[in-house]
Amino acid sequence: MKAALRRPMMIVGMVIVAVVILAGVLAPVISPYSPSKLNTSDRLKPPSAEHLFGTDNLGRDILTRVLYGARISVAIGLIITITSALLGTALGALAAYYGHFPEQLIMRSVDVLIAFPVIVLAIVLSAALGGGLLAAVIAMVVVFTPRYARLGHAQVLSLKNSSFVESARAIGVGNGRILFNHIMRNALDPIIVQATLDIGFATIYTAALGFIGLGAQPPTPEWGSMISTSRDYMTLAWWFVTFPGLAIILSVLGWNLLGDGMSDIMNPRERTEKS
Repeated sequence: MKAALRRPMMIVGMVIVAVVILAGVLAPVISPYSPSKLNTSDRLKPPSAEHLFGTDNLGRDILTRVLYGARISVAIGLIITITSALLGTALGALAAYYGHFPEQLIMRSVDVLIAFPVIVLAIVLSAALGGGLLAAVIAMVVVFTPRYARLGHAQVLSLKNSSFVESARAIGVGNGRILFNHIMRNALDPIIVQATLDIGFATIYTAALGFIGLGAQPPTPEWGSMISTSRDYMTLAWWFVTFPGLAIILSVLGWNLLGDGMSDIMNPRERTEKS
């Protein structure tokens, strides 16, 4: 905690992330409106005391939809990142530890996936799965998993011949226990840092899929799909596109600042200088 306090931008990131999470959790308390109930008599009203962020083309309160969208953003970001990190790290670790054919099979498959641009591969996979929020999540897990496989592979390769591993082998500790109880405990720092940053990237890519109609579908209050709907009203209702866009920017900024701060704290050189 003391290390975090020495980094003002990390504190800013933590505050932003906390605000986004609380906004999603407390959405029903903060706003009295429904995120999906239509009210055509209030359509495209500008920001006012009654509707702080204005209303959309169907008369729905934009603040309410942005708040409920925070639930989807945080939940999807965490699901994608945690699933990808667990799956990818496990595959990379197994490939590095056992080597030979398993390593070639896993890592060459990873190389094939990494060869594709992230957003292009996500679009292709999501479209192949029929679109929708679940398809977007699966597509993003497939896209994010290779980077953790490479990271886990590199970490285990650098540690598997360490003295503490050799000592564990000498006293008869099994391979599974050595890999997950000894090696992986010492390999988690860069994986945690990458995961923190990837929550922000998952937010952007999920919003992008929603924007082109391959992510969350209306009337789900997801930021990307909200921006997509607002395109036809940009000259008539600036608030319609502005506030969901600001929500994406704020959320991604918070996770990136938090990830950058954690990267500094977990940097071995940083630790050496402080010790």
